[in-house]
Parts: sequence; C-alpha cells; structure tokens
Amino acid sequence: GRWFVNSQVHITLVGVAIVYHLLAALNIHSLAADSLSMAASVALVAALVWLHVFLKTLGEVALLSYFNIAVNVALLCTVVAASLERPPASPPRTALVASDAFAFGSAFASFGFAYGVHPVLPSVRASMRSPRLYPRTVVASMAGTLLFYLPISAVCYARYGDAVRSPVMDTPPLAGSPAVRIVTAAITAHLVLSYPLLAITPEAALEGLLRVESRAAPLLWRIGVRSAFVAFTAAVALLVRTPERFGPLLDLVSSCTSTFTVFLLPSAFYLKLRGVRGMHPLEVAWNGLIVAFASVGAVFGTLDAIDALAKSV
Repeated sequence: GRWFVNSQVHITLVGVAIVYHLLAALNIHSLAADSLSMAASVALVAALVWLHVFLKTLGEVALLSYFNIAVNVALLCTVVAASLERPPASPPRTALVASDAFAFGSAFASFGFAYGVHPVLPSVRASMRSPRLYPRTVVASMAGTLLFYLPISAVCYARYGDAVRSPVMDTPPLAGSPAVRIVTAAITAHLVLSYPLLAITPEAALEGLLRVESRAAPLLWRIGVRSAFVAFTAAVALLVRTPERFGPLLDLVSSCTSTFTVFLLPSAFYLKLRGVRGMHPLEVAWNGLIVAFASVGAVFGTLDAIDALAKSV
C-alpha cells in the first residue's frame, strides 16, 4: 500500500512537471510570434529549469512561491478584465448541463489538475520552520486554488461559451490583448520557477533509492539524476509539442494520477482509519459519493483524452 501511494505521488508530480514544461514552451513559441521553433522553445525551457540541479532541498526554492502567487493574482485580474472588455465575435453557446459524458470527464480532469501538485505538501511540511502552521498552509493553499480557478472559469465561459480554449489565454478575443501577452510572459516565468517545486520531491526520492549521498561525488550524481529528469520532461513535451494536444495531455495526466491522490486514496484512507461502524451514515455516504464521482470522472476523462490525442496524430 505504501509503495502504491508513494508511486502515485511521484507519478503525479512528474506528470505535472511535463505539463509545465510543455506549457512554458508553448507560451515562448507564441510570444516569439513563431520566430522560435517549438523544438527550440522546449530546449530553452529545459536549459532554464536545468539550473535547479544545484539545489538540494525544497526549502531552497520556497521563496519562489511568493512570486508564483503574485503571478496567479495578476492572471486572474487580467483575464477577467480582458474578457469583460473584449466581447466575442458572435453570441456564445453555453449549456447549463452537458449531456456528453466525455465532456464531464474532461471538465473533471481539468479541475482535478488544479490540485495535482498537492502531493508536494508533505515535503513542504518537512521543510517548514514551524510545522504547527502546516494545517493553515493546507487550508490556505486549497482555498487559494479555488479562488484562482472559479472566477476565471465562470467569467470566461459566460463570456465566450464553448469557444474558450485551453489554456484560456489562447481564446481568440483574449489572444490579441497586450495585457494578456504580458501576463502570459509572467506565467511562463511562473512555470519555469515552479518546475523545481515539482521536480525536487520525485528527484530526491530517486536519489535516496540510488543512495546518492553515500556515493563518491554526490553532487555529480545529483546533477546526473536531475539532468535525466529534465531530459525526460523535455522529450515528452517535444513529442506532444502542439497546442491542440496540450488540453488532452493535461486531462490524461490528471485522470490517471491526480484522481488517486486527490480523491480516491484520501477518502479510502479516511474510511479505513475512522472505521465505517463508528462514523455517521451521512459521513460514510459523502466519502462514498466522492469515490464514485471521482471514479466516473477519471474513466471518462481518460477515454476522452486518449480519443483526442489519437485524433490529433
């Protein structure tokens, strides 16, 4: 059981790192007005994130989180303001309830991905000077994620309907906004700076497995392991490489990894630790609903992502 959980945590972080690498490269390719090839954009991102190989612990990159929060706030304000300022070319097509089960799976995967980096929180706790503040950190991070996602999703869908793209900055009326382009550049910096926060945890686990610290020249071993990690995310990003495949890749990563670490395993462990017999029936039903809802969303999200990737080949 512990092996399965640890594997899911590290696979989730690796998957999110790949998505970050790809999105940063797509943003650079777009900002360069196609003067820089996609392969060169992927290589440039790899060169930038490679510098994290000299860092040893998560605490050494903790200060980057403040910049990341500022970028997310700027993104929220800019996208909402630009969407209200720039009307669609034609009336938006919206639906209160989607009848397509695969659309539900895609939406579920997208929101699940928002919490996909939460497996790094235990590592954050281990590096905190005051671990007693950890509960507040968790509540603040989860509430902040919700506040960043919901307003953008609601406003942009109400404004543009089914024409909203992933990422949202590529939605046609927003793509030409100078403010959105500036924020896109800031997001790219955010993605590059967030990469170490994702990569260090699985890299440290692999280094522990290889007993890097007990070997001769541990720094060289660490550089080698982390360079291989960067090369892997770059190779996958180069394989996907197009904006049309970004959304399906994100959904696939979320459906196959985040579903377990965000929804299924926490509910299952909670039921196990509390004991079903000692719980209120409504509490049991709520956790059962989470498991059922997440299972259905993961299945349809995976199928929809695989179908979209297959059609893009």
